[in-house]
Amino acid sequence: MNKIIRIPTTILFLGCLLVLAGCHIFGNQKETEPEYIWQKMDGFADQEIRELALRDDETLAVATDSGIYINQSLDQPLQRADLPASLDFSIVREIITSDTLFYFSTFTFVNQMWSSVDGQKWELLLTKKKPMFNIWITPQGNRIIGTWHGVYRQLGGTSDVELVTFLYTDHFAGLDRITSVTQTSSGALFCGSHDGVYRSLDDGLKWVKVSHDIHKSKDFVVALYTDSNNHIYAQTLFGELYRSEDDGDSWEKMGGFDGLGVKEATFPGNETVVAMTSEAVWKASLTDGKFRKVGPDHSPEYKKMGAIENGKIVVATDSSLFIGVPNPSY
Repeated sequence: MNKIIRIPTTILFLGCLLVLAGCHIFGNQKETEPEYIWQKMDGFADQEIRELALRDDETLAVATDSGIYINQSLDQPLQRADLPASLDFSIVREIITSDTLFYFSTFTFVNQMWSSVDGQKWELLLTKKKPMFNIWITPQGNRIIGTWHGVYRQLGGTSDVELVTFLYTDHFAGLDRITSVTQTSSGALFCGSHDGVYRSLDDGLKWVKVSHDIHKSKDFVVALYTDSNNHIYAQTLFGELYRSEDDGDSWEKMGGFDGLGVKEATFPGNETVVAMTSEAVWKASLTDGKFRKVGPDHSPEYKKMGAIENGKIVVATDSSLFIGVPNPSY
């Protein structure tokens, strides 16, 4: 005759709790995995990092108060670039990448813009009194150059640079603070500025503000981007992401985060946007605009950032670099 073994109700209850707790622990293990793995790159303890640029081939350029450092891969150490004697990089205004070229804009008594493919051979492109940055090269080979005040244009194959217009006001009042330039397949050019988004339909000659759907008090645009569907995206200083599907005629808010003071933002070309505040890096899909914090948690104040299509991110403090790689276990 089989005996029935009865388990006390209390033990059964405790066992169920343990099973549920175990399921909770293991079920959330993936959620605790960080989206990015961050590694600190030392070597700038006695220097101040002024700017950085990251190309899609993982070539990294870092400008400090004593020179330019470049590597051909994020796995390699940075090497000091051999600069022309006439090139003063004590104050670097901007480092820009376009296709395979680096553009370096300096600020001394005059502003110089130099270009280099590999950081070894340099070509002086422009010398102007006004700071120059945010270059866009049109399909016709013309350079559209956004500055602190005014849009300049350099026609392809020429060395002459002409002041086209001022976006925000005239020469004697205010600044444009042009942060970014993009273009759609229609040929329309767009400038992001501290006064919203401006559009040009005549290859940069005349610019008209089009971002009226973005509130005037929150329309400082940090970065612009056009995707393969000709949708234009604008990331603002206040952490908000906007999209236009009709060549800039109207704008809708996609999402945002509590990030008053977005210092830099970039659209790396992988259907995401990456935004950096002084304390953290945020990332969102261009599909839903939902931002999430991806780190790193190493510094009280981040200054510069670069992000590329394979998902890697580089951020800089005054004297340190942090390289973020997507976590395969996330």
